[in-house]
Amino acid sequence: TPITGATSTTYTFTPTASDNGSKYEAVFTNTKGTTTSNAVTFTVQQPPPATSPPSVTSQPSSQTVSAGTPVSFTAAAAGAPSPTVQWQAEPAGSSTFTPITGATSATYTFTPTAANDGSQYEAVFTNSQGSATSSPAALTVLSAPVVTTQPSSQTVSAGSPVTFTAAAAGDPSPTVQWQVEPAGSSTFSPISGATSPTYTFTPAAANDGSQYQAVFTNSQGTATSNAAVLSVNAPSQHPPAVTTSYRMVAADGGVFTFGGSYLGSLAGTAHTAPITASAQTPDRKGYWLVTSDGAVYPFGDAGFEGSLNDVRLAAPIVGIAATPDGGGYYLVGADGGVFSFGDAAFHGSTGALRLAAHMVGLVVTPDGGGYYLVGADGGVFSFGDAAFHGSTGNLYLVAPIVGMATTPDGGGYFLAGADGGVFSFGDAAFHGSTGNLHLVSPVVSIQATDDGAGYLLGAADGGVFTFGDAPFDGSAAGLRLASPIVAIIAN
Repeated sequence: TPITGATSTTYTFTPTASDNGSKYEAVFTNTKGTTTSNAVTFTVQQPPPATSPPSVTSQPSSQTVSAGTPVSFTAAAAGAPSPTVQWQAEPAGSSTFTPITGATSATYTFTPTAANDGSQYEAVFTNSQGSATSSPAALTVLSAPVVTTQPSSQTVSAGSPVTFTAAAAGDPSPTVQWQVEPAGSSTFSPISGATSPTYTFTPAAANDGSQYQAVFTNSQGTATSNAAVLSVNAPSQHPPAVTTSYRMVAADGGVFTFGGSYLGSLAGTAHTAPITASAQTPDRKGYWLVTSDGAVYPFGDAGFEGSLNDVRLAAPIVGIAATPDGGGYYLVGADGGVFSFGDAAFHGSTGALRLAAHMVGLVVTPDGGGYYLVGADGGVFSFGDAAFHGSTGNLYLVAPIVGMATTPDGGGYFLAGADGGVFSFGDAAFHGSTGNLHLVSPVVSIQATDDGAGYLLGAADGGVFTFGDAPFDGSAAGLRLASPIVAIIAN
């Protein structure tokens, strides 16, 4: 093809790469004709290419996703020759990045699990001139809770603390709520305030057979632990044996012992208020006396756990009762207010109620998981695991009720009137009374025998009346007493 303007014997130009391999020839012409030179091939030599090491131009960004949702990290780099890329991962808790098999594209996409939470990812770009590494990008994997520690079933004695523990993993960190399913129920219910991985409380016999589980929750879901079963054994009880001795306590703190050991009294000592009640320790080697203002005096192996004589009371104290293990006691006021000391657990009171008659005493259930309050009208109020078996609250009584005693298994109780009338409820068997006798002094207290097959009535003049298998070991009826008898207790 003719080259425009190329009409000299010398043709000069500046070639480009596109001219490589082109052929050139000269055509000479006059009036006589035309002749053409040999063709020559033109070769253009390329300059060596420019080179540079990789330089990261786009850094990967940290990501937050839910487990099971795909996630992508993207990075880019410039360099000559064009760099290759290799993604690397550093698992949570590690300090070393390692290559990810097959992750050799500018964008790395995969589906994470909870195990990837906290991992970091970086891209390494490489060519013949060197390498460059991107900034690391963190991966946060949100995951539903997974229980990592299951609670274990427990066996304890009533009144002894028990602890259940559970744990779960998840992101965000899950909260926990303990639930309980009482024995005989089919429904778990939340336990108020039980929102820590460890749940500790002091069970009563009524908690036997209950099940406990922990529910863990976060924004991604919920997980529930296995249910742990709680077995509650009744506190150790002294083996049933017929009461063969007893003590009588007077209002001045005098103690009269029949068939047993004398351990001391307050007779002849100064105290701020009269004695109103007494209770013996489970091993019968000690007892407490309590005054109407709440002062408590221990004797023998009875321990002092506290008193109320420095408290302003709404009503006088009328009763004291020990826990089955002797590690605590209750005081009860005439208004039904209940005060617990030592290991005695509070289960409720009638202190806020308007009563038809004042309270005369409190009796603890054999397992220590509850108690009864009894009024002068024979009204019975049950708390904790104490079962209600009846009362005389709706009867017209010849004389007020003065005391109460339970059967050994807690399945019944006796009420005693000031005239010696005895009322039995539940599995308590009636063995007789003085209701049809003319008494010199009113009955003030009742004490059941250890096997529940009998009982004793104590009168204000020290008279003792026995029924069933309760033995008679003497009385103070023939003595000149400085103060009336207020209680009879086992010795």
